[in-house]
Amino acid sequence: MGKRYETTIRTIYGGDITRKEINFPANVKVLRKQLGYTQEQLANKIFVAQNLISKYETGNAYPLFDGLCLLAEVLEVSLDTLVYERLEGVRMPTALSGLSPR
Repeated sequence: MGKRYETTIRTIYGGDITRKEINFPANVKVLRKQLGYTQEQLANKIFVAQNLISKYETGNAYPLFDGLCLLAEVLEVSLDTLVYERLEGVRMPTALSGLSPR
């Protein structure tokens, strides 16, 4: 995140910016496998080349916002879940992704 962007966010929202850990690469792989898709099948569903899915899963590339939205829709999760949740092979329903255990 660039310094100019951070300054803008602080100006709009005030205070410090809390950075969340990004788990996108691992989440793409976990969710893809849970839905039974190969990299090629997922690539076809979101209209990209198979090698781009491989790059997403290794963290060597990230989609633009519209691609991220389509990917979340195809993988049946919210954007927040796709990017930030720490999925460990257990798929959490989208409706429950914002809840924390007691």
